[in-house]
Amino acid sequence: MNARQLFEQGEEKLDKGDTLGAIAAYRQSATLMETPWSLEGFKSAQDYERLQFLRELKTRHPESLIVWIAYAKYFEDTNLYPRAVQIYTEILDLFGSDLENELNIRGRRLVAACHLHHSRAKRSCIIEDLRRLWLLGESFEVARRPRFAFVARLLGNLLKPEDADVLQKLSQDELFPDSVRELFRLRSRELQMLGTVLDELKIPLESG
Repeated sequence: MNARQLFEQGEEKLDKGDTLGAIAAYRQSATLMETPWSLEGFKSAQDYERLQFLRELKTRHPESLIVWIAYAKYFEDTNLYPRAVQIYTEILDLFGSDLENELNIRGRRLVAACHLHHSRAKRSCIIEDLRRLWLLGESFEVARRPRFAFVARLLGNLLKPEDADVLQKLSQDELFPDSVRELFRLRSRELQMLGTVLDELKIPLESG
């Protein structure tokens, strides 16, 4: 069989739920001819197998925070951020009564929310999580230092002109110290300027 036939065989096996067979066919296809479609098929089959495995783990161990986080992380890794945020919200309901768990879950949801496209949901989730993380740092020593890391991660993930709005909102929140609010204000201004330049040059900003 040639590379194309092996690829098509992999497609058929994946459609029938034979993940291992699909991976084997895709691997053979890529070995014979390393083409974008054969490598993409191989990756898709691996992703599917990983998802099925995580679903099975979650069913068998519904009380395991590690398994739930790995499940949510799958959707982050495959750029399905709305689903990742939804799952982190479920995890928060299930495990968030423990302080360290809440820190972990909210920190992860905060980063995932930075990649949402729906501005209202994005702003709401980011503001809720960052405010809560900051308040926890006011009350508990274990949460004091990580909150600055969460601010840094937020700034490192809000990179689009439309993100200026949520940063402007945070810069007006008196919960945060002046130095942090100034960081929000400066980044908001940078993103506004970026948006102006892109509009003037008519350059679209890639999504994702």
